[in-house]
Amino acid sequence: MEQGRYAAYGQTLDIERGVLRFLGPIDTPGLDVLACAEPSVKAGVQVGGTVQRPGGKLYSIRRCPTPKSSPG
Repeated sequence: MEQGRYAAYGQTLDIERGVLRFLGPIDTPGLDVLACAEPSVKAGVQVGGTVQRPGGKLYSIRRCPTPKSSPG
């Protein structure tokens, strides 16, 4: 998937990675989706499993504030 959005937990997230893996039966591809929101904290959902049995986990990464220049 090149571009997309994913709605989860009351948020609309940008899809950073979206892959379907066909390693078994054609009707049960594997999922590898990473969708993120990026304010001061990068947060999102990572979806894995199969189409019939998807599983997800939430994650967040705090971004460090940009350091301010000190006088001198």
